[in-house]
Amino acid sequence: MCGQVIDHPIGFQECMETMQPRYERALKEAKAKTTAEMKHGVGLAGVWFGPGRSAPDQSEAWAELLPNDTLQVWIGAADMGQGTDTMFWQVAAETMGFPIERVRICTTDTEITPDGNFSAGSRQTYVSGRAVQMAVEELRKAMKENRVNNYEEMKAKGLPFLYKAVNKPVTSRPDPKTGQGVPWETYSFGIQMAEVAVEVKTGKVSVLKVTSVHDLGTVINVLNVEGQLHGGIAMGLGYALMEEFAYTKTDSFAKLRIPRAKDMPELEVITVEVPRKKGPFGASGTAEYADVPTAPAIANAIYNACGVRVRELPITPEKIKQALQS
Repeated sequence: MCGQVIDHPIGFQECMETMQPRYERALKEAKAKTTAEMKHGVGLAGVWFGPGRSAPDQSEAWAELLPNDTLQVWIGAADMGQGTDTMFWQVAAETMGFPIERVRICTTDTEITPDGNFSAGSRQTYVSGRAVQMAVEELRKAMKENRVNNYEEMKAKGLPFLYKAVNKPVTSRPDPKTGQGVPWETYSFGIQMAEVAVEVKTGKVSVLKVTSVHDLGTVINVLNVEGQLHGGIAMGLGYALMEEFAYTKTDSFAKLRIPRAKDMPELEVITVEVPRKKGPFGASGTAEYADVPTAPAIANAIYNACGVRVRELPITPEKIKQALQS
């Protein structure tokens, strides 16, 4: 990637090794289930993704000990449902050694919080989560070095209660002539497998199962990560088979045909934890990255099932029928 040499362990090899027995099992089952009327197939696709804004990127966080000995974390980072507030709580509590009940988080109030930058690019855990960890580490370090255990002891020694940290991933803008550089400090990696059935007469595709193996560094919150991966797969499924925007015609989600609960296949999500050197507790990041390999995995599975390669999304029954007939 841009001539960059990654100076820390990654888990893509482990992802492939984890997927291999599942892939071999799926191939055998597809072969056994295939009939003249219904073709079964299996497809793979891989993904890598840099968590963060391509160079430069940064987030700032503050950690404060309150009079009731509660840890207050300040960071302007929007949780839109992806679970970053929960992640900040966990990172702060673990770093400080406090139960989570003794931690408070203030986000999204731009009048009183430092800039955690935008919630996009799968960046909040890796960039802002690390900023929170760094700020809390500064507070804890000050308490340890001054041999104080609570707010009153800090007050008696005239110590500040608020500590600040800025996390700036070490990156560089790619050279405009050569394309070489370090656009991201680390990357997330993954591989997805789609199992499909294709009805020869109609061209209808049924996605039976998607197996997803991802190296996201240390997983801080399993439910949050699974939710992000499930959501990404759902988006990738719609991109592959259903969603088609026609200018002036597609004026509603009903016409766009996004996936609904009944359209979802069986999902198996597996995480391979290879800690990152500079992420909070070794975490990397995930969000929209999870939808990248879904469509190509489904397309490859369709090709494996019936031998036709549809190169324009969405892959509709009409396109498959036309390809089969030609």
